[in-house]
Amino acid sequence: GRKQIINDIISIYLVIATPIFIFTLMSVNYINKVIFINEATNAAIYISLIICFMHFFIELFFQVFRYQEKAKTLVMLQVIMGSINLLFAIILIYFLNYKIEGIIFANLISILLICAYALYLYFKKINSLRFNISKDKAKIFYYLKLGLPFIPSIIFSWVLSFADRWILAHYKTFAEVGIYSLADSFAQLFNAIILLPIISSYQPYILKKFAENKNRILEIDNQNIKNMCMILIVTLALLISGFLIFKNILYWILPIKFHEAINYILILLIGQVFFLGSQFATCLLVYLRKSYILMYIMIISACTNLFLNYMLIHNYSTYGCSVATAISYFIYLILILMTNIILKRNLP
Repeated sequence: GRKQIINDIISIYLVIATPIFIFTLMSVNYINKVIFINEATNAAIYISLIICFMHFFIELFFQVFRYQEKAKTLVMLQVIMGSINLLFAIILIYFLNYKIEGIIFANLISILLICAYALYLYFKKINSLRFNISKDKAKIFYYLKLGLPFIPSIIFSWVLSFADRWILAHYKTFAEVGIYSLADSFAQLFNAIILLPIISSYQPYILKKFAENKNRILEIDNQNIKNMCMILIVTLALLISGFLIFKNILYWILPIKFHEAINYILILLIGQVFFLGSQFATCLLVYLRKSYILMYIMIISACTNLFLNYMLIHNYSTYGCSVATAISYFIYLILILMTNIILKRNLP
């Protein structure tokens, strides 16, 4: 059954995503104009689009290991992928002077190599891709109906995560975007090192616990919320104290022209802590399959982020951008907690 589910997901993705992928490849000039304000090269966009198309297979591959709770294998693969990315980035940038295209192409190489390993395991375990559109129409519509709310959720999740830079680019300068992006890279590092490992190991555990104890859902989720509060308090305390201790080291490590970025790091890290909390709080909603509710919450939070960025960037520039993003993540967490309270009142 698991093999068939994986086969179905891959097949449907290829049927739907392939024409979209081809269409985007044909629209590179328009994408460059609208999204990148004609500042990117077409080569960089082509490579990025291929990465977008291939990233699905990487994410599916990693999800399989997450749900099988094979944490060591998953971590090893992610470390290998990151190491390959770093190695080729050094070769392409330092030795071959490819600059931005080198960074993106190094990412593509690491993805393709991991995909090749995933393909080897796929044919070893599942043998071959079997898909009959005329025969499996009902199954296609079932998966589409099940996955439909995740499409706007993912789009608005992207808005919540990255629209701040886009607004900053339109109303300020690319220099400020670069400073903000450097500060945000510390937040993304926190996401990769702390948030992702915790959620990847915790969510399968708590969902399994819900499934095995259907008469104790309220009790389990109350404990889940307590775990969330404890994690948030400890993480915030460690982040704030760690930042104050190592702040001077950052001034020593970073070049002088990037020192301004240090002012925004803590704000963005606090935003990531709120996002970490929301991942705990969504466990009950995920288990109850309230995907449409999660979609609406994400849309509200993303629109709030756009509005706050628009209002604050004009007067407070990069500070406003950082604060707007942190507040939006906090609102996302609060909305999920409020929804949890309402849902639990209606549970038997």
